[in-house]
Amino acid sequence: MAAETWLLKVRQTIDDGSWASLLAHADDPEPTPPPTLRAYAEEWLDGRDLKPRTRQHCRQTLDSRILPEFGGRVLTEVTPAEVRAWHAALDPTKPTIRAHSYALLRTLSSTAVADELVEAN
Repeated sequence: MAAETWLLKVRQTIDDGSWASLLAHADDPEPTPPPTLRAYAEEWLDGRDLKPRTRQHCRQTLDSRILPEFGGRVLTEVTPAEVRAWHAALDPTKPTIRAHSYALLRTLSSTAVADELVEAN
C-alpha cells in the first residue's frame, strides 16, 4: 500500500514537471517542489556577505533585467535556449550591463546546481 502511494506521488510529480526535485531529494518522504527563480534569488542575495554597493548593483540587476523575465519561473523550467534568447534581447548598446546581467544569472544557476536544485547550469 505504501509503495502504491509513493508511486502515485511520483506520477504526480512527473505530470506537474517537478520530477527533477524528487530525484534531488529522493530521501525526503514529501519532496519539496523547486523554488521559483525569484524566491531562490532573494534567498541567495540575503545569504551573501556583500558590500553595500555590490548588493545594490545585484538588486538593481535582478529587479530590472532578470526577475521580469524569469522571476515567476520554477528554477528547473528555465532552459538554456530561453537564457540565450533573453541575453540576445538585452540592449546591445550597453555591453557591460548585458555582461553583468548574464554573469549574475549564471552565478545564481551555478549555486542552484551546487544546492542540488537543478541538474545543470
